[in-house]
Amino acid sequence: MKEAEEAESARAPWQAFRHRFGRGLYAVVSFAGATTAFAALLEFAEIAGLPLPGLAAIGGVVVLLACLVAVHECGHAVLAHARGMLVSHIHVFHLQLLRRRSRWSWRLRRMVKGMNWGGVMAFPTSATPLREGLAWMSAGGPLANLVLAGLASAALRLPLPPLVEDPLIALLALNLGLGIGNLLPHLGKSYVSDGLRLWQLRRDLPEDDEGILFLKLNGLCFEGVCAQDLPRADVAALAALQTPLALLAYWFRFIAARNLGDWEEATRIADEFRSALSQQPSHVREGYAEMAGLIAAEDAACRAFNTRSSEPLETVEPGKEWSWHTPHLWPRLQALRAALQGDRHATQRHLAEARRHAEEHLDLATVRSEAVLRRRIRGLIAENSGATVPARS
Repeated sequence: MKEAEEAESARAPWQAFRHRFGRGLYAVVSFAGATTAFAALLEFAEIAGLPLPGLAAIGGVVVLLACLVAVHECGHAVLAHARGMLVSHIHVFHLQLLRRRSRWSWRLRRMVKGMNWGGVMAFPTSATPLREGLAWMSAGGPLANLVLAGLASAALRLPLPPLVEDPLIALLALNLGLGIGNLLPHLGKSYVSDGLRLWQLRRDLPEDDEGILFLKLNGLCFEGVCAQDLPRADVAALAALQTPLALLAYWFRFIAARNLGDWEEATRIADEFRSALSQQPSHVREGYAEMAGLIAAEDAACRAFNTRSSEPLETVEPGKEWSWHTPHLWPRLQALRAALQGDRHATQRHLAEARRHAEEHLDLATVRSEAVLRRRIRGLIAENSGATVPARS
């Protein structure tokens, strides 16, 4: 162990230099692509007689770059899906897409500090080796840009007027900048380049890597493994990380206690999470605001179950953030409140809505957990009437 630590310490300066060098090359390639695109679009604006050609060229670069980032992320998503991974989220700047069972939902969201221009969240399934799926997914983004650059280059071989040629030059330059730049192995402040991820994937995946732990645990959930059945060693390894990602371990532990009906334990974990989050920097707290809102709402439900009182639910209001990811939560909370107040009709109505939303969720563990929670809520009505809870969830 000591020899391994000494070897890692000896490699650290070289790794830091390599990442700085990679970031420098990335900046040069990106700058070259952007300035070439700007020059081409400036000429286009002048020939077209547009007012304020410089401003028009800058706007053209921004719009084109946004479109090409979307192409890049779609490349990641398409190859991840083709290799059997389960794509759940895509975001491009302010636009976020969330996959449900029968459709995609979208929303516009303010970008917070540390948020990348774009990203794809995809999880492994038992049918696809994680290493293979990640490699194809990582290659997909740069490959999409380079294919588009190749098409633009082929088109430029044709005799074209300047009004067509200049936008194609801009398209070629920006695609080369994105494609080649992302293939350069480097570590950014809040991201790992596609090239660095591919370089890392040439070897076996480290079991304690924070990204791998996150993917493995979520992949199991998407296949239907509920939080209480997840490998405890992996959840413990996630909790032991010295990064903000360790906060996600509180979520798995909290949901496990909630699923088992251990309301007091769930509340204790929620309190621990709030304490741990309060010690994080402001940008981390902002990034985990949605998770904090979810835990607060679920904690109120646990307290209501534990005390058999609707009072803890009275201060809960539907949040814009968690209502988008978990639209089943608010009607379930309303059903719980109605059940505790003895309103059978309202309980059944809200449970039907909660079931409809929950069964659209891509995460099979959520589908199963929600069915159990709905049954518990219906059991509250049965407690008051002395009836037996039907098997239907």
